[in-house]
Amino acid sequence: MNRREAEKIYIAGKEAVIDALYRMQAGINALENQVQLLTETVAKLSKNSSISHKAPSSDIVKPNKKKLKPGSKRKKVANLDRLSMNR
Repeated sequence: MNRREAEKIYIAGKEAVIDALYRMQAGINALENQVQLLTETVAKLSKNSSISHKAPSSDIVKPNKKKLKPGSKRKKVANLDRLSMNR
C-alpha cells in the first residue's frame, strides 16, 4: 500500500480504517503460518542425508553403544605387513 491508498482509506472513515487493519492482520497471520510451515519443512529436510552432505547413517537414531571401561582400549598392532584370515 502506498501513501495515496492509505490516505484514501483514512478519508473513507473509521470503519474503512478498521476493515483495512483487519485485512492486513489476516495477511500477516497467513504469512506467519507459511513461515512456520516452511521452517518445519527445512528442519525435516536438513535431517535427510539424501539431500545433504551427511552420511545416511546419521539419519537414524542409534541406540547407545556400550562404552569401554577406562584402560580397555584396543591394542595397536606393530608393523603389520600382511593380513591373514583364520578360517
